[in-house]
Amino acid sequence: MGNHVFADHPTRRSGSAEGLEVMDLTGGIVGIYAGLTEESMNMVGTMKSTTPLVETFTQHVVPVYLEFTKSNEPKQPFVFTAFAIQVRGHWLLATAGHCLQKVGELRQQGWLLEKARLIDALSVAAKYLDPIPFDYDAALPTVPLDADLMDYGLLLLNDLEAAQLAANGVIPLDEGAWPDEETQPEMFFVCGVPERGSKLTTREVRLKAVSARLRPLDSCPEELGNHALRCYFEVVPTDQLPSMVGISGGPIFATRVVDGRTKYWIWGVQSAQAANFPQKPYIAANLVGPLVRFLGEVADGRHSELVGK
Repeated sequence: MGNHVFADHPTRRSGSAEGLEVMDLTGGIVGIYAGLTEESMNMVGTMKSTTPLVETFTQHVVPVYLEFTKSNEPKQPFVFTAFAIQVRGHWLLATAGHCLQKVGELRQQGWLLEKARLIDALSVAAKYLDPIPFDYDAALPTVPLDADLMDYGLLLLNDLEAAQLAANGVIPLDEGAWPDEETQPEMFFVCGVPERGSKLTTREVRLKAVSARLRPLDSCPEELGNHALRCYFEVVPTDQLPSMVGISGGPIFATRVVDGRTKYWIWGVQSAQAANFPQKPYIAANLVGPLVRFLGEVADGRHSELVGK
């Protein structure tokens, strides 16, 4: 068995994903709220009601807040889910490629990116409530592979941003949390920030982080396009999760009990939902394996022409 993520919850470590045990695998939807003011973009208050499951998973999740302006138009906020990963000591944010493509589409329509922040206070143990100023373009937003087949997006973090995230308890998923062929999952969960149930204006942002249990499907539902590099799930339950919009780019975790302890590791990246969700509560995710292999090749000096593409 590989070196997957496990330890005594709620231990927090900076710089490595290795070290957390999931104590409660009941699933469900739990909110963690963060408010931002227009003037300072500082956290003005939090309301947190959670379980060890959500506490564990949100330590990896870093939503990205962007604010766009356009002449004679009200400001337009945009938040997408991302999560921290670490490859040979380098921090990145992983998300869905279509989230980064939406940013490009807004710019093509004449919108200017005026403000960007990393929201790193979703963890119940966060010490600092103010979000981190973020230079979106300096992060070289990249859709590294064929977006129609592999919906991955990457943002490269500099040393200061990585240090700030680590100081606030964000834990990157490193090589110890990659999947391997030997360990068979028992359960799956998705974690992210849904648009429904969150409040998003330029004066206030109220985010609700959720974790929901997933049931793997043997075949692709007819409501979702099928190809070999995707995996498919049914979301259970859905009574408190009417839409997966906003959760795109969130991590999908696999779990298994080994020697009496629950271990978890990254399995995929949330990509799409059925058009008639939640009546048909099906989602599609991209397996993380191709992304992991790509990142290893980048660390070896390959694919430099794709960075920032």
